[in-house]
Amino acid sequence: MIEDMFSDDVEVADAAIEAACEVVLGNLPDAGEPLDKLYNDFVFSFNEADLLGEEAGFDGLRFDGQKTTRKVNGKKVQYQVHRSIRNGQVAFVAKRLKGQKVRLSAAQKQGLKKANAKNQTANAIRKRLKSRKKGQSMGLYK
Repeated sequence: MIEDMFSDDVEVADAAIEAACEVVLGNLPDAGEPLDKLYNDFVFSFNEADLLGEEAGFDGLRFDGQKTTRKVNGKKVQYQVHRSIRNGQVAFVAKRLKGQKVRLSAAQKQGLKKANAKNQTANAIRKRLKSRKKGQSMGLYK
């Protein structure tokens, strides 16, 4: 069937693609939790067992609330992973936990000043509102 899908004959390829679509649609689970589980397994390539640590092999896997520790300038700094919207997609972002002193270089301070100036613009505010609205519709924010 796969060879037919990539055939030079357009009619044979169309028939093979339609047959494959019928097979896939016929084997989909019912709507609800089984379909959500299949979606997570297919799109994100992991399932709940991976999140609970029952299966090894996903060293770089991030999930909401996970805490990590990194060394910055000889100090241990703790980060916590949060879900957020970046460029219209859900992304996992590591944010520094409060109450930790981190010494910034002059270039980092200058970069922060520039970023803080840019976040006051109309386009930045509109982009944040759009992302917030998308996140609320996805149930990302409580």
